[in-house]
Order: sequence, then structure tokens, then C-alpha cells
Amino acid sequence: MTKDVFAQLSLRNPKNFVTARTNMMKQQIRTWDVFDKKILELFFKVPREDYMPPAFKELAYADIAIPLGHGQSMMPPREEARVLQQLKITPEDKVLLLGIDSGYLINLLSRLAREVYYVSDDLEFFEDAKQKITTQKLPNVIMMTGSINHGWQQLIPYDVILLTGSLPSIPDELRNALTIDGRLFLVTGEFPIMEAIFIHRTSKDAWQETKLYETDRPRMLDVQDFDKFQF
Repeated sequence: MTKDVFAQLSLRNPKNFVTARTNMMKQQIRTWDVFDKKILELFFKVPREDYMPPAFKELAYADIAIPLGHGQSMMPPREEARVLQQLKITPEDKVLLLGIDSGYLINLLSRLAREVYYVSDDLEFFEDAKQKITTQKLPNVIMMTGSINHGWQQLIPYDVILLTGSLPSIPDELRNALTIDGRLFLVTGEFPIMEAIFIHRTSKDAWQETKLYETDRPRMLDVQDFDKFQF
């Protein structure tokens, strides 16, 4: 769906967003092999438009990465849905979300997991997301300032780890931060073609790695392209 189509939507009429949300489900999410009923219901239930920067609200359901500032962006809806389906989050899971988020992904995760720890080092987006989460009254979300380098290690291990931005490579620290049967999603590689990677820890010393799809995500803040990424 193009920007011109969404520009015709009246922001004063909530029914238009419901129509756009339905089209997103049919034309984007389902075509990306997302058939999990729980995930589909979640994406229809949570109003994505409430988490958009004001300038992009009318594009809430477009098949694009919505800019968030500082070079960061939201994943397109089809990628968000595909990732959540792959992670198979349960009501017993402890989830870590690293990076910049508008609050939308935090909301989705909170409805799937027991606990969600959100760690970000950008105070502007951290406070904005915190305000939205407080308004939504999501008691299982714990907001913490920090970055991929610090602020979350003391709470290891996690059942699920999800990064909103990309890394040059896959750090062993993230693999080892998983519980046995834990799952990790991240994007690695170099612009313009990167790979979305799913990692499943099967034992103390074994991990299964699956390449899900090609994409392009901005680098996590405070990450430089060394030959091998180090914390």
C-alpha cells in the first residue's frame, strides 16, 4: 500500500484505521506465512496508530519501516508479526527487548510474556515509550535505561531476547544470556542486504541458527562495525 493511499485516510475517523488494519492483515502479514491465531489476533487488537510519531500516523499500517529518529526505525508490520510467530513466546517467558521502540512492540510482547524488560539508552524515546506503557497500564513491563553494552546483564538469563536494530555479527554474550530452550532474534550483516537470524539454544553448549529472511535494519546505537563485535 502506498503513501498516497494512506494519505486519503481521515485521522478523525477511527473506522478508516480499522480498515487499514484489516488490509495489513490480509495483504502483508498473512502473505508472509504468519498463520498463528494468537499473533493475528494480537496485531488486529492493538492499535498501531497510537504508537506512531505524529508525522507518520497516517502510515501506521503501511508496508514500510517507520522512522523514529536518530537513524532508528520500526520494523514493517509483516516483519514484526513473522518474528513474534517465530519466537513462540509463552506466558511463562521472561523477555528482553534491546534498542529503540515506539512502545508498540513492547505492548505486543507484554501480552504474550510473563515479564518484558525494555532497555534503551535514548532518554527521549525511553520516556515517550514509558509514558505510553504507563497509560496502557501494562504491569509486567520493566523499563530500564542502558544499552546493548550494559544495563541488562545482571538479570540473565532470559527466555527470549529481541533486538530492534542490527549488529555486524552475533555476540556470544547474547547466545549465553539465553536459558536452555531460549530464543534470540537479531539482524546481522552489512548494508544494503542483511539477514534476520533466529537462534534457539538447545543445550548448555549448543545453539541452532535459522536464517529467516533478508532485510535491512539500522545499527543498534553505540555499536561500531568492528571485524568482530564486542561488548
